[in-house]
Amino acid sequence: YVSACERLLWRPIGRPILDYLVHERGLAPDVLEKNRVGADPGPAVLRRAVGLPRGGPAAVLPTLGLSGQVTYVQARYLDPAEGHPKYDNPASRLAANPRLGWYAPARTRDGAHLLVCEGVIDALTAAGTGLSAVAVLGATYVDERIAARIVHGAAGRTVVVAFDGDRAGEVATDTMT
Repeated sequence: YVSACERLLWRPIGRPILDYLVHERGLAPDVLEKNRVGADPGPAVLRRAVGLPRGGPAAVLPTLGLSGQVTYVQARYLDPAEGHPKYDNPASRLAANPRLGWYAPARTRDGAHLLVCEGVIDALTAAGTGLSAVAVLGATYVDERIAARIVHGAAGRTVVVAFDGDRAGEVATDTMT
């Protein structure tokens, strides 16, 4: 699914999703390519296994492990149906949420820092500035084990926490520091 969507992002059928990512969200095309972001034109166009997101056209946001392998995926719908969330995940029987995703810049500007963000889009934004980033897939998941995994993955880099300013982000920041 991720590989198919990755290819579709750069084809005419993926253009609305590429435009959303680049023009509305301000993400750099080279960062999208480096981090295997894709386009899901919807289930009427792209077949997929039962249990994968199928709510319509979506940006496909892979979660990457420390070595760059895909460990999970989220779909960010361009136009979610009334009463449905913007984000969708695969069924847990297909993939367990790893809670963290690692994102690399296309060109490193600052190799001394690791930015910790709340979500993939924020991590991709940071990567677009030349920073390596880790996305926490939900601030409510931050605990001592997550913090330890981030410190381990930082490999000596200075960790900078940049969570949302809401209550969940404040609690997660307190846990991280």
